Amino acid sequence: MNRTKQTARGSAGGKAPRKKLPGQPASDARPKFKSGLRRRFHPGRRALNEMRRLQGRTTNLSMPRQPFQGLVREIAQQHHKDVRFGATATRVLQELTELAMEQWFACMNHAALCDGRITIMKKDSVFVRNLFSVHGNSVGGTRKPFLPTHFI
Repeated sequence: MNRTKQTARGSAGGKAPRKKLPGQPASDARPKFKSGLRRRFHPGRRALNEMRRLQGRTTNLSMPRQPFQGLVREIAQQHHKDVRFGATATRVLQELTELAMEQWFACMNHAALCDGRITIMKKDSVFVRNLFSVHGNSVGGTRKPFLPTHFI
């Protein structure tokens, strides 16, 4: 008996093609990428890319300017009714605020690492707050803040 090569043949039965509803977009309406499908990142890849972007040598601020300016104006209105801020004043205030927050989180991260953890917890924040608290006489003499020199 001779062997012959079998070729694929179209099936007579099987599933019928799906009908498109009038409100649904066509499958061709999706954005196509190089491979023809939507790009899918590995878990955690987008977070790593964002961290690299924020840690790079850039002068961009991490908080948006308008919401920060609104917060500054709201806090200032609680103390004085007619307070106006220049553009450079809010910019400098935002840069200093972000620098202080960065130092705060660096100290909290260091406290967590010294405790053998990699996750920041509330007790790290309490520890850093106590570390940065104002030391001096409780009666009200000269007060000076305690700041570690390696974070300045």
